[in-house]
Amino acid sequence: MLKKQTKDKPNTQSENNRTSQTSHTLFGRLMKESLIPLNLEVETSYEIGKGPPKLDVLIIRRTGPQWSSAQLDFLPDGIRQSNCKHVILELKYTESINPAAIFQTLGYLGGYVKIKSLKMENVRAFIASSKKPQLKEQFKHHNILLETNFEDDLPEIFVNPQLFEQIIVNLLSNARYAVDKKEGTLLCKNDNSSKYQKCVIISLFEESNRFIFLKVSDNGVGMTNQEMKSCMEPFFRTKNVGEGTGLGLSIVRNIVKEFSGNINIESQKNLGTDVIISIPVNLNSGT
Repeated sequence: MLKKQTKDKPNTQSENNRTSQTSHTLFGRLMKESLIPLNLEVETSYEIGKGPPKLDVLIIRRTGPQWSSAQLDFLPDGIRQSNCKHVILELKYTESINPAAIFQTLGYLGGYVKIKSLKMENVRAFIASSKKPQLKEQFKHHNILLETNFEDDLPEIFVNPQLFEQIIVNLLSNARYAVDKKEGTLLCKNDNSSKYQKCVIISLFEESNRFIFLKVSDNGVGMTNQEMKSCMEPFFRTKNVGEGTGLGLSIVRNIVKEFSGNINIESQKNLGTDVIISIPVNLNSGT
């Protein structure tokens, strides 16, 4: 069903690098579309000298003396609380946050401060990771029933497999959080949470041989109408501080857009959420 965009089988490192570059491009485009209207300067790469190489990080610069109300409403905790004019945001797609990633980002921070002749207190660096968690183990550990409904003999779609996997991982992570949060709410209310079976269903099917549909459903905490309107905006989150970056669905939306697909979300508060993604069949880039 899922077919790579290239015929030659690349090595893992090359595939990771290519995915990371594509993800960085999508992330940069997303940030520009969202932040520039808020009077923030956005730079998706910058030179560390008078020429290459360029660093694949996102630079956010405030144009005014302090964050505006609109910017504070949009930006996540940490960034807005720093009140620094310059923010370096490093997004890790194919890597986890480890000592090497931290030292690399600190190097970016030091280089940027030196090039721009800034004081260190005027710049902050943040790392966001999209490294896929061990979802199978998480679902089992959290006693979540995970059902799969995959149609047989699905037609091929020509997309980047790692980006497609990233869509699934982000959606399943959100679904896991939603059912856990509902269980926690029931426990707090002493509302017989023992009778609540946390359930997530992932389905893959086609329609009229024209579209492949990916559907992830959960019986979790659900969303209000207002939350549904905002849930795909960058940095929007319903999770508690420290439990997410608020980038998951916005990244999914941009990957789906890159695949020439569509995403639709249906949700009811305290009942659950359905995320439905459609991707055209035979989407083939240059072949």
